[in-house]
Amino acid sequence: MIQEAIASAKELILKAFLLTKVHSKQLKLLDLLEVFKEYTETKKMQSASKVVATQVASLNITIKKLEARARQLVKPQSVQHTQHIQPTQTQSNLNI
Repeated sequence: MIQEAIASAKELILKAFLLTKVHSKQLKLLDLLEVFKEYTETKKMQSASKVVATQVASLNITIKKLEARARQLVKPQSVQHTQHIQPTQTQSNLNI
């Protein structure tokens, strides 16, 4: 009964892979299929560990890129906020 449920889940993942057109989602589904295959055939999870390690490494690289980009975006804005804007003649008159 458990093996049948696992086989059904594996078939659904394969069906999802065939239905999706997004390459990144297809890769994730293939990784998941690899985990199922390894578990059902060898009862070991070595490949799953490698898949997870690869995903973590990819996420770390993405985080570093996002942090660097965020720093680039923040720098120009902070320079603008520190500059003093000289009031125009109209603005000066309004303050009186």
